[in-house]
Amino acid sequence: MARPKPRKWVPRNPHKYAGDPKNIVTRSSWETAFMNMCDTTDQVIMWNSEGLVIPYYNKLDDKMHRYFVDFLVKMKTKDG
Repeated sequence: MARPKPRKWVPRNPHKYAGDPKNIVTRSSWETAFMNMCDTTDQVIMWNSEGLVIPYYNKLDDKMHRYFVDFLVKMKTKDG
């Protein structure tokens, strides 16, 4: 099965996005739905997509790689 083509996604509330809101990419319908939820839910204070990169060493190919965390979300708790 072919992977969907990445496409730009534009937030309604760009002030909530931690990064460049003009450079958000979605790669699936699941990601698009999650981005919509993060963008429009009042409890979400800040969010980011693929903004946190974790370097790691893979012994199998003896090389350094980078893992891009799909989403990072900061939310309000019930007590503020």
